[in-house]
Amino acid sequence: FEDLSPNSLEQLFINYANELLQQQFNAMVFEVEMRLYSEEGIDFNIVSFRDNAGVIALLTAPPHGIFALIEEQGMLGERG
Repeated sequence: FEDLSPNSLEQLFINYANELLQQQFNAMVFEVEMRLYSEEGIDFNIVSFRDNAGVIALLTAPPHGIFALIEEQGMLGERG
């Protein structure tokens, strides 16, 4: 995540998109390739990488993910 001051809702969405792209990249480049190399008997060094599934779940997991909470607050509207 980028830490910008101030960090706006727009930046949150940009960071979320970046995290999804990073997850896809990790799956294709690391997980799939290592499995393919292993199946083909190719000797390789295991590459460790940080799994960002927790970050994505924090943002999207219903009912308490950040996006669900933002949506709920938006539906409540102003109460006065």
